[in-house]
Amino acid sequence: MKTEEQVDILLISEQLSKAFRDDALNSFMKVTNGQFKKFKKPRDFEFHVIRPLDIYVDGYLLSLHGDNEKLNFLFKNYDFVEHHISFIFRHFEGSNCCVDKAKTIISELINYYKNNKTILFDYKQEFTYHLPEKVLKEHEQIIEFYNTIINLFYGRPISYLKFLNQLALEEGNKYEQ
Repeated sequence: MKTEEQVDILLISEQLSKAFRDDALNSFMKVTNGQFKKFKKPRDFEFHVIRPLDIYVDGYLLSLHGDNEKLNFLFKNYDFVEHHISFIFRHFEGSNCCVDKAKTIISELINYYKNNKTILFDYKQEFTYHLPEKVLKEHEQIIEFYNTIINLFYGRPISYLKFLNQLALEEGNKYEQ
């Protein structure tokens, strides 16, 4: 049973989502004057709308980071990467600070791919809530997991599944949704 506070938060969240959708639709209609091609097939939409936007984004990222594919992938697919890293922390360490930990990992990945700086955490600092406790603590494991996320994104899930299985075996957990 949901508390009154949880119901209020869900209601507010739904209202905000609707407001953002309405704002996006209103902005789009204003810019296009309601004149735009309506695609019936997802493939046509992808080819005529998404792909040109991707080309623009790719050009922008190339101007920022050059041909640094791993860094550009991270910028372009931040949500995808962050969700998978957060999932790992939520599953293996609990939900407390899982997003903070994911953001820390992403920040370290950026630093590694920009400056070739090895990922190394300082567990002696005053605040460590944002640092991994059980998983993704070592440079090699973080890079390996990031590479499996890239493979998963491009339709090659085997390395990702093997990585999750290995973590589960090491942690004595079974994969749960």
